[in-house]
Amino acid sequence: MQTMERRKFILRFLLGAPVLLGMSRLLSACGRTDESDIAGYLGLGCDGKSVSVSITTSHSHTLTVSIEDVSAGVEKTYTMTGSHPHSVTLTAEHFATLRAGGTVSLVSTGGGGGNHTHATKFVCA
Repeated sequence: MQTMERRKFILRFLLGAPVLLGMSRLLSACGRTDESDIAGYLGLGCDGKSVSVSITTSHSHTLTVSIEDVSAGVEKTYTMTGSHPHSVTLTAEHFATLRAGGTVSLVSTGGGGGNHTHATKFVCA
């Protein structure tokens, strides 16, 4: 029979405990069917957070997505405010991605001089 020194046992236990605790949280979340529930349980996703919207080469455009819209998960078209209109549509799949802690990247509709578009990125912050 192999014996282990007390010091080695304690070190192995202390180094392994965080891994075991993390795995137990993950495994207990596995019984859930909604990916946003799992993400929320693990501290990911939009629960109680805001949605950060980045608009590239923006010349005074802004866009706000409410956390309530993300929770509802129903397709919605948003209009960027500014000197001329642009819009983007977030689908139910996009909202599910945000709830799960992912990033959504879209291109706006054309508008303004030269009928230009804007790359737009959405992420829970």
